[in-house]
This record gives sequence, structure tokens and C-alpha cells, in this order.
Amino acid sequence: MDSDNLDNLTGILCPKALENKVQSAFLECVEKFELEGKEGVHYSIVMFDVDYFKAINDLFGHEQGDVALAGLGEILRDYQSRTEFVGVFGRYGGDEFLIILPYHLSKKAKYIADEIRTIVENYAFLDVEKGKFSLKDYITLSMGVGSVDIAEIYKKSISGVEKNLAVKNVTDQVKHEANLALDYAKFLGKNRVEIFSEYLADELKNLKIVRKFFFRNAYKDVSELKIFEQELFIKNKELFDKMMEYFNLLKKEINKKDVRTQSVFADNIYRFLLLNYNKDSRNEILNLFEKDTNEQSLAKD
Repeated sequence: MDSDNLDNLTGILCPKALENKVQSAFLECVEKFELEGKEGVHYSIVMFDVDYFKAINDLFGHEQGDVALAGLGEILRDYQSRTEFVGVFGRYGGDEFLIILPYHLSKKAKYIADEIRTIVENYAFLDVEKGKFSLKDYITLSMGVGSVDIAEIYKKSISGVEKNLAVKNVTDQVKHEANLALDYAKFLGKNRVEIFSEYLADELKNLKIVRKFFFRNAYKDVSELKIFEQELFIKNKELFDKMMEYFNLLKKEINKKDVRTQSVFADNIYRFLLLNYNKDSRNEILNLFEKDTNEQSLAKD
């Protein structure tokens, strides 16, 4: 492999070469389908990143962060050298990575991702300075899988003079779905692998509704939050108290610019809804959140 195509820190494909490989590997799958005419030719992408990587840099220093990424690169190169492995690793940017898996069903891609996640979880990453905290308990991965059946999309778009454009559209969509699955893995607690599905997409839409409502209202005075005067929240005192607890804590302890912490609190609210309310009740609450957010946006405009 040309060294110009490799990332200096990790030794796997650099972002530019990775994007080219994303499309060329997909085209290989299309060509296999065209030649053999067989059903069941699949193409998968795994997107993943290092959990709490910003905190690792802040706690141990950026030099230690680079050492951790270099160690991750070593793990990925070693895995790629396995004779049975048909795929390519690349650095997407920062602490984000991709695995390109032509001819792989989403379940097989998840199996591979889980193997890598487990190796990383148990790997003894080097410390920059002796005597520092061990990084063994700090470096974990959250991973998302996107996949496409070539037979399903070939009839719709992979043909004729627009083939190259169609290839980019499809591979971009698979990457997008892998990224959504990664987001959901983060929401579910990190250090795990999730496969994209319509259910997952719907759950992320619901989570986005909660986040938007939370971000828009978290630092307001309680008296301004007219939504909580509605009967639904009067009846659901436990939910009201939980939200007030988070709002008050943010106002006292957390800077408004710290959206990362705000997201953690917003996600906890949705987890609370999932644990304590059935689907119909959740939808009723989510509809109120969305309506309130939309009304505030219209008033602002």
C-alpha cells in the first residue's frame, strides 16, 4: 500500500484515500453482482470512535491521546493482516474511524466490530509517563454498522451514465446510517456495537426532540416554562421533578457553552421516559416538547 495514502499516526488509510476506497470497494460489489447475477451481495461500513476521547486528552494530555490512537492503529493493522479478513480500515478524522467491509452482511460486520471492540477494551495501551493512571480502563469504542443489499438498490440507481453519482449517493447513505447507529450506541451507554434500523432512526428522532427542547429551555427561569403548567406534567410529577433537578443543576454548575454536558442530561431525560412510560405516553410527551420548541422558533423568527 502506498505510504502517501496512510495516516502518519495510525498507519491505516488517511481520510482522502479512505473516501476513494469507500467508493471503489462498493463498485467491486456492484461488479460482482453484475457478473454473477446473484442475490445476497452486500456492502457494509462500520463507523466508530473512542469513547470520552476529549476527556482522555484533557486528563492525560494530547501526547497521551496520540499514543492511544497509535496503539489503536496497531490493533487495526494487526487485525487487517488476518488472512480471513476481507476489509479495510481508515481514519476518518480525529478519533473517528471506518471499516469498509465489501461482501459482508450487517450481522457479520457487527461480529467483526464486536471482536475489535473487545480487543481494544482489553488492550494495555502505553502510558506516556510511568506512574500515570493505567489507560486499560479508559480506552473503549462505540461502533455503528450501516449496510446495503446490492440487489435492492441496483435496480433503482446503479446503472447508466449516472453510475458514479449513484455510487457516491449510496455510499454516503451507508456512512450516514453507520453514523446514526454509532450515535445510538453512544446513547445506550458506549462501548458497544449497534446496527442501523428504522427503529433506531425513529429513536434518534425522538432523542433529538428531547435535546432541542432541553437546550432551548435548560437555562430559563422555571416561571417561563409554561409547558409545565399543562395537565400532562401536573399528572407526571416525577418527570417534572427530574427535569427541574437537571435544569437547576445546569444553572448552578454548568457553563452554557458546555453542550456536551447538556446532551448527557437531555439523554438521561429520554432514558427516564423509556424506563417509565409506555409508547403512547412517551409520544404524548414528545409531541408537547416538539410543539413547544416549534412555537418558540416561530416566535423568535
